Amino acid sequence: NKINISTGTVSLLSGQSGNSGNVDGATGISRLNEPTYLTTDAVNVYVTDRSNNQIRKISLATGVTSSLSFSGLTNANGITTDGTYLYVANSNNHQIIRYNLTTNVQITLAGSGVLGNADNATGTLATFNKPYGLTMDGSFLYILEGDGKKIRKMGLSSPNPVTTIAIPASNGLLDGTVGLPGTARFCNASNCDTSITTDGNFLFLSDRHKHSIRKITYYILLLRKVLCLLKDSNLLIQSLYIRFI
Repeated sequence: NKINISTGTVSLLSGQSGNSGNVDGATGISRLNEPTYLTTDAVNVYVTDRSNNQIRKISLATGVTSSLSFSGLTNANGITTDGTYLYVANSNNHQIIRYNLTTNVQITLAGSGVLGNADNATGTLATFNKPYGLTMDGSFLYILEGDGKKIRKMGLSSPNPVTTIAIPASNGLLDGTVGLPGTARFCNASNCDTSITTDGNFLFLSDRHKHSIRKITYYILLLRKVLCLLKDSNLLIQSLYIRFI
């Protein structure tokens, strides 16, 4: 649906009420099957059509829905854009995909395709446990894992390093720190199928299983980059303190 912020008027933008399907076309003709996450570049809305394993593009001017030429999507969820690229969480393949909106070229930025929880300085060597929510701040992509229940950070510049920045103490609803791990609790015992966004200062996540919106504040107590030459290795030391408020 489309909501006019000034008037509060709600109107149909794509799909048919109560009717699932896989049809491109104008408003009232197009059909989707479990649209979940969405993003916009102010010209189009991009939607992860989860059960169709497709990414749909909806023109804000005309309401026409079309399918982008993605391949290999299985249970796609989180999606975000910088206007040039789409970034998509290919959840069941445990990978983060980048899609060029001009050339329609799709590449894998992070995730080896094997379930896991390993950070790595090279994104495609890192492993995820069902990435779901995605957001970005211009320098990093923040990833909320559905089953892993961790918040991961991926650099947008090659080689797209992946690090873990937050782990809850356990599932539940409790404010506190979310270090590695901390004292805060969020999501439920099964998964963290939820969205995440940022304003550049805070991370916000919709803790749908606990019927709440959570805000994460970063307190950087120590941030040091130490270059240590040990044979052919570089050592990066970074300490972060994070808490819910």
